[in-house]
Amino acid sequence: MNRLMEHELHEIKSFTLFDNENGIGLIYVTKGDAVFGVGANGKYNLLGVSGRFYKCERVERPVRIEGLCGLKIVSISMGCTIGAAIDATGTVYSWGKEPYVLDDIRFPSCESSRENRLIASGHSFLALLEEDGHCHISGDHMIWKKREPVVHLSCGHYHMAMLGVSGNVYIWGQNRYGQRGCKFYGGIQDEHTVTKIVLDHPCSSVSCGLFSTFFLTNSGELWACGANAGIWGYLNVKSKQNRVAVPEKVDIKEKVVKLLTASKNSRYCSYIAVTENDNLWIWDGKNQGTPRLNHVGNIAEIFEASIPRNVMFQVETVSKNDVFVKPLSKLILEKLEIVKRLCDEVRKDCHDLQAVVEDSL
Repeated sequence: MNRLMEHELHEIKSFTLFDNENGIGLIYVTKGDAVFGVGANGKYNLLGVSGRFYKCERVERPVRIEGLCGLKIVSISMGCTIGAAIDATGTVYSWGKEPYVLDDIRFPSCESSRENRLIASGHSFLALLEEDGHCHISGDHMIWKKREPVVHLSCGHYHMAMLGVSGNVYIWGQNRYGQRGCKFYGGIQDEHTVTKIVLDHPCSSVSCGLFSTFFLTNSGELWACGANAGIWGYLNVKSKQNRVAVPEKVDIKEKVVKLLTASKNSRYCSYIAVTENDNLWIWDGKNQGTPRLNHVGNIAEIFEASIPRNVMFQVETVSKNDVFVKPLSKLILEKLEIVKRLCDEVRKDCHDLQAVVEDSL
């Protein structure tokens, strides 16, 4: 991938990063409401480009994603075989591999014109949360209608966690690694079962790793279940089993206010807990999952080998001499430090930019 030109960088309003077998891909929205893709495209056209580019596994210069331009895209979520975007009206667009159809590639097109609040992509499925609290999976397959309204959701590779308005969490999908929070796993037939998780305190947020699920309670405690080994990333819980089927408390001594997950090569996960003291605790597959304390100045190192999941970066242009510091709990990343470490092309040209990280969920 050739370097982005300086004028191209200064036109970026927001962007998302993702990784696949061909490396890192970048999709960005400009101030003029155009959408571009560059980098790793893979065999499923994850950049959503058309014309002669959609069969390219890598795109070396930014290419317009015609199916998304002019739509006021506010958030993008990337899986391993599909991508999705939601606009300001709640309309959802998707692209990539057509589900259940061999070798059929879909260009960006309308997935749902309902009033959607949130989208999240799994490995090869898309979850949509409507304004009324109903959930859909990859089209019209509604899995959540008659129970309590859902206010937030998150997707792993093959599972989805839904946060109910009461603070209870409901998990749908695969449970091979215990990511659904129960010991039972009955194979494919069991994957459409929804498991209800009730902890000592109501949950305020839920976040999925690739094969794990994290629960943040109103009291600031963090709980986790799922894959717990070096090849996937440790959960930082008391259990040393590879499969933690019942949620256990994560060993963080401070009150947690937010959790982010990052992945590499669609397999390995690292985790970042933001505390009320504006500290960052990071753990992964190293040192048996022992968390490391970091500060805002070192945040680029956190994502040096991993891509943040379900994160949309909002970019603001600032003066070189502007000393702009905000609370770490709001995840302010000065001068696109994450991008400078992850993407050599962007790294050389972004000294005048500041990135404000916001969850796309």
